Amino acid sequence: MIKRIIFDLDNTLIPWEEEYWDSLKGAFKRINYSFNDEMINKLSQAVGEYEKYYPIYKKEDLLAFMEKYANIDLPDIFLDYWLEELGYCAKTSQEIIDTLEYLYQKYDLVVLTNWFTSSQTERLITANILKYFSKVYGADEFLIKPYPESYLMAANGYQLSECLMIGDNLNNDVKGALQLGMKAIYFDLENKYHGNEYQTIKKFSDLKKIL
Repeated sequence: MIKRIIFDLDNTLIPWEEEYWDSLKGAFKRINYSFNDEMINKLSQAVGEYEKYYPIYKKEDLLAFMEKYANIDLPDIFLDYWLEELGYCAKTSQEIIDTLEYLYQKYDLVVLTNWFTSSQTERLITANILKYFSKVYGADEFLIKPYPESYLMAANGYQLSECLMIGDNLNNDVKGALQLGMKAIYFDLENKYHGNEYQTIKKFSDLKKIL
């Protein structure tokens, strides 16, 4: 029996918009540092590449990686400012809110995200959906998905068989959870998966039919 549902955040609970990278511009403005579009592009690429080289999110590691990738020098406070700015970047749909309201009545809901806990918590507040979750587990506290430690932390006292992981990344949110003994559902919003090995949903509201 499922008792805890573990959600990924970006492109699961909160769709990622390209305009959210403008939060980097906000951080540059706060430190009075000149920037251009090329720098913004380089820094966003660095964020996308970070997990290939680091198993956990540490501010000093991410900042150093971003600096090297973009070939610039930034003060330590830049990352703090950016995470604050990013906290305001969150829009979700009524479909997602209605589905969470339904699930909240039946299950213990938590978030497991490969990003900084504080920033993601602020984004959930901005999207007005934090109230549905009993806990936010971030990758600055333990190893990122798909390392087993992340799922074990998110289970937090529940049997693995009592936990269901839902997310848009087949490797991080589905395969890793299944290998550990959890159940998992792939949120295939872009209709990328055409097999039958993994349980999938095309719309977030499909969860109300399944659960």
